[in-house]
Amino acid sequence: MSRSVSSTIMVRFVRRVTDSLAGLRCALTMILGLALISASPGLAQAARVTGVLTGYESSTPLVSRDLHFQNVITGDIYLSPTHSDGSFKATLPPGRYRLRTETGAVLVKAFAVGRIDIDLGRVSELAPLAPQRIWQSQSIAPSRLAGPAPSTSYIMTSDTTPLPPTATAVPKPQIDWTKLPPETQASEAPNAVTGMATTPLPPARTPPATMPGAPGGMGATPYSSAPAVAGTAPTIP
Repeated sequence: MSRSVSSTIMVRFVRRVTDSLAGLRCALTMILGLALISASPGLAQAARVTGVLTGYESSTPLVSRDLHFQNVITGDIYLSPTHSDGSFKATLPPGRYRLRTETGAVLVKAFAVGRIDIDLGRVSELAPLAPQRIWQSQSIAPSRLAGPAPSTSYIMTSDTTPLPPTATAVPKPQIDWTKLPPETQASEAPNAVTGMATTPLPPARTPPATMPGAPGGMGATPYSSAPAVAGTAPTIP
């Protein structure tokens, strides 16, 4: 009886060790595969897709057209303009794409992009009254920004607006903000710091030697403080 129990325990132990080794081997295989993918530059490169856009039922190249390649799975869009000979090219990551016009009509339904460059050849424009221009149309939605202006909107900048010949230029005051502005007596002349006109201050008023008595007041003699003598308290008249 004891031999069967010990053999069963040994079998379970061997199975657990085998399962652990298998799991460790699988994890090492996955790590090694990911390392090889990240270290291989060829797998990370994108392919170049080229072609020539021509008119409908003609060989006339269409110039300055904004084509875009749309990823069928992710919806990412890659723009590609046409040149003077109607040619276009774009570097795309691997995936499945559609070639659309600037208004969204599909020119090439679907093609796969891998690691090898693709030449789509001559791509013909749709007919002027093709129904695809309506149900496949796309446009850029208007932005809806309701937030406040960015903090950079409140940064002071110099005005570079050109002045007419008859305008009189006003010199810009040079202010050193690291120092306190000078204390100047207000006068009719413009202030030296701000350049703004000021008015003279009213004449200084000297208080009279005596003040008229008031009912219940301290009398007509103003308050005067005499120097106190050590050991005595000051007297108030």
